[in-house]
Amino acid sequence: MNTRRAFMARISARDGSALTPALSPGRGGAGYVSEPIKTSAALVALPNAARDAATTAAAIALPLLGERAGLRAGQSAFSVKWERHGHRSTCAFTLVEIAIALGVIGFALVAIIGILPTGLQIQRDNRAETIINQDGTFWIEAIRNGARGLDELVNHVESISLITSNYSVNPPTVSSSNYFKLNAGYTTGSNIIGLLTAPAYFRDTVALAVVTAISGGAAEKSSSAADRELAFRYQMTVQVERSTNNTQSFAALSAIADPSYPLDALNSLFELRLHMAYAWVRDEQPGTRRQTYRSTISRGLLALTNQSPELFFFVP
Repeated sequence: MNTRRAFMARISARDGSALTPALSPGRGGAGYVSEPIKTSAALVALPNAARDAATTAAAIALPLLGERAGLRAGQSAFSVKWERHGHRSTCAFTLVEIAIALGVIGFALVAIIGILPTGLQIQRDNRAETIINQDGTFWIEAIRNGARGLDELVNHVESISLITSNYSVNPPTVSSSNYFKLNAGYTTGSNIIGLLTAPAYFRDTVALAVVTAISGGAAEKSSSAADRELAFRYQMTVQVERSTNNTQSFAALSAIADPSYPLDALNSLFELRLHMAYAWVRDEQPGTRRQTYRSTISRGLLALTNQSPELFFFVP
């Protein structure tokens, strides 16, 4: 008690102030205490026992009054007075707390980095499927309508191969193959459509084309082959087959008791199938993903066989 009394006496003698501060938010602002009240003659005149009791009560009440006056959490009036005289305590994180924080951040980064490749792969797959769906619809309509013009196709079709197979042997073998490229078989968009329609005229023949995406980003639409080196590619196989008629004729039903079922070809009904393999890298790797598109064509076939190469178009 004597030590406490001596400490408080030194503070009072230094600035002429009493222990009780005036809590006024107008001068110091929120979280601060204004100038203390000057010591009154009545408090100085108190006996030692009464002064000790008043000092103890002030030590208990001041923290509560400080909270009511807007003092910072955990800060009493004595700590405010201590800071006013140039003394300030320093708080910091310990090494254990820093290590725990770094561990939490590390676990979060590992989870994010682990999911990132999967998200990028899903984005690439969605982009590829969107391009294939748009291009598949375009080629179906272009072949079915016997489109002319479309000269911009020469910037997207890198090569076309017409492959005829012999299915009379097992396994089937390739009986003939013709390879066409820009300025070495086709020069316009109508030439490309005419070559892709050739399977409708030649039996057991498919057209194999390596195509740079028609839809997609504008950066992949350059007319220079060098600028399209990294563009999205796919391999398209075109199959066109004539439909067959299994219906019995009236003559067959009336002439014999056990009529035959002739397979009469319909001259104006075709089935068109497009097989899209993507993403194409090179001839040995045409692509691991597949999409197939089908359509029925009820139109006549125009054959231009008096030129080289021979071209074919569907016409109304």
